Amino acid sequence: MHHIQTTVTTPKAAAYVAQLAKHFSHKIEVEQNGDLTVFHFSFGTGQIDISGDQLTLTAAAETPDQMAKLAHVMGSHLERFAFRENLSLVWPEHVTTTESEKS
Repeated sequence: MHHIQTTVTTPKAAAYVAQLAKHFSHKIEVEQNGDLTVFHFSFGTGQIDISGDQLTLTAAAETPDQMAKLAHVMGSHLERFAFRENLSLVWPEHVTTTESEKS
């Protein structure tokens, strides 16, 4: 499993996550539990954790390409919703890889 994570600061953190959850819930399963929101895409799982005015976005997928696609989808939607702030996400070049659990 491949993971990548980034954090961004915005005074409207909770509002943007709510907007993302509502937007994506029309097409995919979205779980909200307190400050954590999980997005279940067919090509991976995205998470956004709210801590005050900080959003921590995590993209996890089976392949690096799927992970990159997921990071792009989540990030581009957040940037679009936060256009008034000129919000820009920067994903690190480092990718964390963990061995998949075997059944």
